[in-house]
Amino acid sequence: MIIRSVSALVLASPLLWLLLAGPSLYLVPLVVLVAMLLAYEWHKLCGPFSLYHFLWLLFGVLLILSSWIPGLGVTIQAETHTLTRVAWLPLSGLCSLVLLIFFAEGVLRYRAGQWVLEEVGRRFFGVLYCTLPLALLLEIRHAEQGEWLVFFLLLTIWATDIGALFAGRRWGKRKLAPHVSAGKTWVGSLGGVVLASATGGTVACLCSLPYDWLDATLLGAVLSVVGQMGDLAESLAKREANVKDSGQLIPGHGGVLDRLDSLLFAAPVYYLFLWMHALIPTSP
Repeated sequence: MIIRSVSALVLASPLLWLLLAGPSLYLVPLVVLVAMLLAYEWHKLCGPFSLYHFLWLLFGVLLILSSWIPGLGVTIQAETHTLTRVAWLPLSGLCSLVLLIFFAEGVLRYRAGQWVLEEVGRRFFGVLYCTLPLALLLEIRHAEQGEWLVFFLLLTIWATDIGALFAGRRWGKRKLAPHVSAGKTWVGSLGGVVLASATGGTVACLCSLPYDWLDATLLGAVLSVVGQMGDLAESLAKREANVKDSGQLIPGHGGVLDRLDSLLFAAPVYYLFLWMHALIPTSP
């Protein structure tokens, strides 16, 4: 527990500064690095490591994120450290292009008796799983009050973990999904939802977010449920891979995917909420 707490503090402090107050210029390389680490851990969960297949997965990840790479899809104003996204291809077009390239590669190397289509599907899913939520998080960060919008999302995810841990250990008995995750209980899940909901309403009031406390309270509950679904989904992947953690990069926590599984599910839902409320600017 001590190692887990120390590593969390060491990592959380600079990341929070970068997300909330740091120059936007530094966010793109951070997201690219995290996406590459996620892709590596996802590839290991899918079976024995293959450099050839991993490089194709990495190619798809970088292609999806290329609309944020300076010189291709990003205009950087160095004097103010601001960043404006101008996508050189729509995101849907990039995803379709990646799928077509993966299919073409599979067709060229197919031989009778091989399961090429299954590999193509796992690879393409991994690309979307490891990149799209992070790309949407960048969109949120560059909206008006973007730093506080991201702060709201992070706090609801953390509140879910804390509430679920406390309620589950104190009162939890009935398992939520015993065949996927032996430690999660229904009471713990409810505790996470309650604390995330209360946290959402409180943060919206204190930070003057562009939606009222009632919307924020309900949104906190929704993000908590979705985040827990993301946690269970990653637990399922680890269960099928017969591993305890997705990696060993973070002492006491496991891999990057272990820490971001909830965020990867919650970020797209949060983005859709902001988009429906016209709080996300459209790219020129």
